[in-house]
Amino acid sequence: MEKNLFHQNKIAVHFSKTGLSKFESYSLKHFHPRSLFIDTASMIWSVYYLWENNWTLALGFPVLGRIIAYLATYEVDPEKMAQTTWGKIALLHLNPVNLVIQSIGLILFIYSVWEHSVVLILASISMILIGHLKGWREVDKNF
Repeated sequence: MEKNLFHQNKIAVHFSKTGLSKFESYSLKHFHPRSLFIDTASMIWSVYYLWENNWTLALGFPVLGRIIAYLATYEVDPEKMAQTTWGKIALLHLNPVNLVIQSIGLILFIYSVWEHSVVLILASISMILIGHLKGWREVDKNF
């Protein structure tokens, strides 16, 4: 028996006897505030090393940050988090349109930083931000 967690909203997250998908659970934990702060700190260092054209450290920091963030959110119950506004926003990021636009923006951002192109950096950040526009009514009908 399956029920829609957000019956008043349109976010297509369905619970069944097995719960959330692994990707949804991972995304919810990834969007936990502890995880966001750790990821942000590691990404700051990653961007610095990307600018310096040091691929090893540019990749190392986000990988290490993800491991630490995973450990910091290991005990978080994704199903409980999915019921919060923050959790709904996390699931909003799984919208295919948002995900594709943000992914393209991220790839462009990495290239732009590597090449030291300020205009492309600004364009890629704009693209990533625009990739957050679709589906806000699904989080709350007042949006």
